[in-house]
Amino acid sequence: ISFLTSYAQPLRRLNSFSYNINDGLLQSSIVDMDFDGMGFMWLSYETGLQRYDGHNFSIVLPQKGLPDNQNIKFLKSKNGGLWLCHSKGVSYYNPMTNHFTLVFSFETKNSLPAIWPVNEDGEVVYFYSADGYIIGINETNFQVIKRSRFPFSTHTEEEPAEFQTAGSPSEHEILICFDRSI
Repeated sequence: ISFLTSYAQPLRRLNSFSYNINDGLLQSSIVDMDFDGMGFMWLSYETGLQRYDGHNFSIVLPQKGLPDNQNIKFLKSKNGGLWLCHSKGVSYYNPMTNHFTLVFSFETKNSLPAIWPVNEDGEVVYFYSADGYIIGINETNFQVIKRSRFPFSTHTEEEPAEFQTAGSPSEHEILICFDRSI
């Protein structure tokens, strides 16, 4: 006869805080949010970009390497860097140097981001562009290493406006779910 003994995990108290525009938020609804490798929280709004250090919200203005600061979508990479997708392309933020690099750009500014983060696989980060391409960018040298047309028809009205991704980079597979009702 054997007995299996199990122990309950001790309860851990988690703190939660809420903030509003009176506390320093640019506006009351955000587009996206993520954390960089140094623990700073990044908030994207229709009207701008903010970084929160745990005490203060600071506005991040357009600058060299970050030509647009509105409606940004984030992807945090395994090395702690932050990819920012915006209406002019893709920028990379290095939290160790506090420096932005424009990695991929469009010829003209779109009204909303025309590229969205998908996932990271090894040293390659993948993005989906509004013109129907999957773009792979090497995280080390920022070179576009792959640009493939996603299997939609050539009619742009059939391309989705919004999607969600899930993936297992170790399996080299990514599931992309599109919402055609938007």
